[in-house]
Amino acid sequence: MTKFEGEAIGVRGKKFKSYTAKDRKKDLELFKQTGVHPDVESARRRAQADSLSALPDSETGAGRPRTYIELSVGKRVLGRVVFEVFADVTPLPARAFVNRCRAGSSATVNGTTVHRVMPLLGIYFGNSSRYSGEAVKLKNLSSLRHVEEHTVSISPDGTEIVIALGRSLTLDASHMVVGRVQSGQEAIAAVLVLGTNAHDGPRQPVTITASGLTNAKGEVADDEADAEQRRHETPEETAARLKQLSRSAQHSIRDALQEALQQGGQKADAAAAASGAAKPVKAPASHYDVLGSDGSDSSSDDEQ
Repeated sequence: MTKFEGEAIGVRGKKFKSYTAKDRKKDLELFKQTGVHPDVESARRRAQADSLSALPDSETGAGRPRTYIELSVGKRVLGRVVFEVFADVTPLPARAFVNRCRAGSSATVNGTTVHRVMPLLGIYFGNSSRYSGEAVKLKNLSSLRHVEEHTVSISPDGTEIVIALGRSLTLDASHMVVGRVQSGQEAIAAVLVLGTNAHDGPRQPVTITASGLTNAKGEVADDEADAEQRRHETPEETAARLKQLSRSAQHSIRDALQEALQQGGQKADAAAAASGAAKPVKAPASHYDVLGSDGSDSSSDDEQ
């Protein structure tokens, strides 16, 4: 007898409980007493679970806020994930989530790591020693459920964020839905490809290296983009940028002085003409006469 034949015999030897006439009679008695038949109740519960309300329609949410996170492994950027936030449906939890995504917030997720990856359940991130949670607990403030893949939710104290990896109704008991992934599914897939270790964390550390607000198209605001660019510049690039800013400020001051001198001269001429007095001495023809520079010093600085 082969192994497979033995397994088949073992399966055939097991006893499976069937629905007998005694069971039918018992259910019928219960129906007479309560008016609810167990089979009908089971079917109703299955239908209710299958007809859970869908998440808000994206087409009607053009004005909803968008946020993003950038996922990286070491210096390798896996990609950017953009979230559509349901601020019009669940305002308080959504506000806590947006606050955590702000780059300059004390509660920012920037710098935190993905600490847990549960296939078919969720990707967990946001735990930070710098942030101890919301002062007001947000439990039960969201009526939305984890009915779709890539739903994003936040814990009641705001310390943990989860991206659902499927229909994950189990998360309803611990996290509140605040939005969905709008773009960046490939970055999420890249995290899953890494696999998990014995502690359910990714095998390689995954860090949130950038976060902030975006527009409906997922484009980062100019100030956010500038801040992100500065994070990746070299010391030489930083020095060059600061030098250029200094020059721009110097030219702005000179232009303002020139305009003030011209206006002052025009007012003096007008006053003299009105009184019939002699015209006052003209102001210097150029603001460089006042500042003692002709604007060419910036190039000489570079040569030095």
